[in-house]
Amino acid sequence: MEIVGFIFLIGLTAYACWIVFRMLGRSEDPIRLAVKWIVTVFAAYGLVQAARMGPFGLMVGIVLGLIVGVMWAPNLGGLISKPLESLYDGGNQEIEEAPLYSMAIAKRKRGDYAGAVGEVQKQLDRFPTDFPGFVLLSEIEAEDLHDLESARKTIETLLEQQGHTPKNIAFAINRLADWELKLGKDPGAALATLERIVNTFPESELAQLALQRMAHLDPSGSPEPNRSARQIVVKEYDGNIGLREDATDLQTVVEDPSETSEKYVAHLITHPHDYETREKLAAIYADHYQRLDLATEQLQFLIEVPHQPAKQIVRWLNLLANFQVRLTSDVGLVRETLERIIATFPDSAAEQNARNRIAYLNREMKAKQKSQVVKLGSYEQNIGLKQGRPTE
Repeated sequence: MEIVGFIFLIGLTAYACWIVFRMLGRSEDPIRLAVKWIVTVFAAYGLVQAARMGPFGLMVGIVLGLIVGVMWAPNLGGLISKPLESLYDGGNQEIEEAPLYSMAIAKRKRGDYAGAVGEVQKQLDRFPTDFPGFVLLSEIEAEDLHDLESARKTIETLLEQQGHTPKNIAFAINRLADWELKLGKDPGAALATLERIVNTFPESELAQLALQRMAHLDPSGSPEPNRSARQIVVKEYDGNIGLREDATDLQTVVEDPSETSEKYVAHLITHPHDYETREKLAAIYADHYQRLDLATEQLQFLIEVPHQPAKQIVRWLNLLANFQVRLTSDVGLVRETLERIIATFPDSAAEQNARNRIAYLNREMKAKQKSQVVKLGSYEQNIGLKQGRPTE
């Protein structure tokens, strides 16, 4: 028992010493605090001795207690009030230095672009690897000063640094591709820029997203023909449409699905991972040709491409289930497709949605199932991708 008591005393002493040294390290006046502790130790010793002095010792103990109380009163008051003060002044937490771009942004808004560049450079001199600073600088150079070469150099300097996240690197490269298109009018340079993402992060979601964008760039024509803003031409129409006997020229021209599917197939030969075009092709196979097998093939190709975003896979599986509901009466087939969502994305909102859809699947089949009238023609039954799934 004596050994246990001795060990406990040593541990208690060590803990007390740790508290003392920690308080000394945080104190604004460590010397004064050390003197207080020394006086407190002697006062505690005096109290032990005073306990043996009888009535006189009581008076000594009261005096020593008053001295210690007065001495430590400011510290005890601060200990009680500090949590409330910390709500307003942040307490003892050290504020980490960070770059401030408010001056640069203010000058940019006023049109002082050269001054804004100077302010950003001042911050980058102190924080040479700050990603937001490089992005801001390149945006001012490209979008405000229309200096593509300077913006390109700024992005290249950023890309040469170590420690930036893949997402940030991809963002910077995409911004440079934007400016190659907008300022340089060079889709070929934009393609080469985006290809750097594919080469830097192969077999990744970032590479997949870059491939999608590359699929919509025309190296010899206008930038991103499928996604660029289109000029809306407002035509002058006949004000007496209701009085006309012949209104055939007013009918909306509907694109031939056969021609559209052929166009999509030709595009996918060059860009097999363009999921937007492949999804449209699957819709034509399902809606126009009533060919669930070909539509399934297209969606299955997309689903099995590695590193696709989870939300896209869920959407394609649900789209496949939609086609199956419309084109078959096989509840088990639809259920199997929805169960793939449950197995692939457990403990997710997509899983719960799939379970809810399965629960009402019979009702959905009855509501959406329609008799299919397939007009047999002389067209090729393997419309489009006769070679099957494109090779990567």
